[in-house]
Amino acid sequence: MSLLARLLTPSASPYKDWDDFWYNPTGFTSKTLSGMRVSAESAMRLSVVFACVRIVAETIGVPPFKIYRRRGDEGKDPAPDHPAYYRLHDSPNDAQTSPEWREMMQGHVSLRGNAYSRIVRGPRGPGDFMLLPMHPDRVLPLALPSGRIGYIHTIKNGGKESFTQDEVLHLRGLSSDGVVGLSPLDLLREPIGLAMAGEAYAARYFENNGAPGGYLKHPKALSSTAHTRLLEWMKENHQGVMNAHKPNIFEEGMEWIQVGLDPEKMQMVLTRQFQVIDIARAFRVPLHLLNELTKPSYASIEQMSLEFITYERMPDFVKFEKRVDLQLISPRNDEFFAEFMLEGFLRGDIKTRYEAYSKATGGPWMARNEVRIKENLNPRQGLDEILSPLNMGGASSAPAVDGEDGSVLRQAQDVVSSPNHARLTRLLRASAGRISRREIGAVEKLLVRAGGDMKSFKDSVLTFYDEHARYVAEALAIGEEAANRYALFQARRICEAAERGTVPHLLSEFKNNGSEWVLAMTRKEGEKHDEDQIEEVLREAD
Repeated sequence: MSLLARLLTPSASPYKDWDDFWYNPTGFTSKTLSGMRVSAESAMRLSVVFACVRIVAETIGVPPFKIYRRRGDEGKDPAPDHPAYYRLHDSPNDAQTSPEWREMMQGHVSLRGNAYSRIVRGPRGPGDFMLLPMHPDRVLPLALPSGRIGYIHTIKNGGKESFTQDEVLHLRGLSSDGVVGLSPLDLLREPIGLAMAGEAYAARYFENNGAPGGYLKHPKALSSTAHTRLLEWMKENHQGVMNAHKPNIFEEGMEWIQVGLDPEKMQMVLTRQFQVIDIARAFRVPLHLLNELTKPSYASIEQMSLEFITYERMPDFVKFEKRVDLQLISPRNDEFFAEFMLEGFLRGDIKTRYEAYSKATGGPWMARNEVRIKENLNPRQGLDEILSPLNMGGASSAPAVDGEDGSVLRQAQDVVSSPNHARLTRLLRASAGRISRREIGAVEKLLVRAGGDMKSFKDSVLTFYDEHARYVAEALAIGEEAANRYALFQARRICEAAERGTVPHLLSEFKNNGSEWVLAMTRKEGEKHDEDQIEEVLREAD
C-alpha cells in the first residue's frame, strides 16, 4: 500500500468504548495526578465547585449598588442624578441587569481569577457608557513598557481587537504581578481532579453492577473469538445498574475472581466529604452554605454567616467598588463614590438588633424613624428627633418648667450642654437601675407571699407602688406628678400580667432593660402621656 493510500485509509480508534478518554473533556487540558482532565466546564459540573462559585457570585449580585455624594459633615447621600447611576444600579448594557452583570463578573473572578467588560463611551460625558462583557478565556492582558496595560481580545470569528486599560474594566483576584489575577482553577486543579475522580468512581461502580471488579478464570486457554464472545456476554448481562443481582451461570469450570475493594473499605464516602471541605476552604465558603452539615453547630451558624460577609467576601466588595471608582466615576473624584448596601447582610438576630436599636435611640445617636427605615417600615410623624439620654427627652426641646414640680428637672436638662453631661447621664442611669432593682425585688417577694391569691397580690402591688412613687421622684429629681404616672402605669402592667400568669416573664424582661424602661416612662414633657404615646414608648423600650 502506498503512503498516500495509508494516509487516506481510516484507522481504527485506539480507544475502546469503555476507555477513560471518552469520559474526559476535550481541549488542551493536562491530566491531574488522579488521571482526570480539569477544565472550567468540567469543574463547574462538579456540584461543590458550582455551588461555591454561585454562592460567591450571587453574594456580589444581590445587594444594591449605588453612587453616593459626600456631604460636608462626613455623611453621604444617594446620587441618582449622577450620569453613571443607572448603569451601575440598574442596567450596565442593553442585555443585562446590574445584578446579572455583577454576578457574571464575580463568577469569572472566582473561577478564572479575572473578569473583563469593555467600556463603550458615549458622546455625553464620562457617565455615558455601556459595559459589554468579554469572556476571560478570549482576553490576553499585556504589560506595556509605559507601565500601563493593554488587552487583546479574540472575537468569535477568529479576529483580534486591542484595547487600552481605559477601555476595559478589569476585575482581578489575587495577583502576583499586578497585571493578571491568579486562576483558582489552575491552582485547585489537583483537589478538583480528585473530587471528579471520586464522583466518576462512584458512577462507574453503579455502572458495573454496583460490585467490585474482577475477572473470569477459565481452566483452559480461550481462543480470540471465544474471549471476545465471553466478554460481550458479561457486559450485556451483568454490567450496569439494570443488571444488578442477576444470577451468574459459569460453564466449563469457570469461576469469578474478585480483585477490587468495595467503596466502604476504600472509604470513598469520607474521601468525597473531605474534598467538599477542601474545595470549600479554597473558595472561602462556609460549609453550612453548601448544606454540608455532618458536624453542625447551629449556635454558631448565624455568626459564621456574618463572618462570611465581613471577612471572606468583604475584599470582593471593596475591590469591586474601588475599580468602579477608578474607571467609571473618576480616579480623583472626592465628591462621588460607589458603594454596596450591605446592611441587609449584616443584620443580626431580632433580639440583638432590637437591643442595639434601644441603645442607639437612647445614646443618643439615632432617631427612631431611622430605626423604622432600617427595619423596612415607613417613617412616622414625630419620630425624627434624636432623644437625649437625660430622661429620654429631646435635648433641643426641654421645656422651661418652674416651681416645685419641675424646677430641678429644668436645671438638670440645662446641664446637658455642660461638661458634666456624661457624668450626669451615668448618675441618672445608676438611679434608674436602683429603681428597677427595688421594684423587681419587691414584686418577687409579694408574689411569693400571696401564694397564688391574685387578689391579695394585686392589692399588695398597688400599695407598694403608691409608696414607691415618692422614691422614684427623689431618686430621679422629677416632679411627683411624673413619678405617680410612672408608678400607676407599672402597677397596672403587673396586675394585668398577674391575670395572664406572666409576671415572672415580665420581671425577666424588666431585668434586661430596667434602667432604660424607667428613664423612658418617667420622661417629662410638660404634659401627660396619652395612651398612644405610652404604647409607643412601651414598644421602643421592649
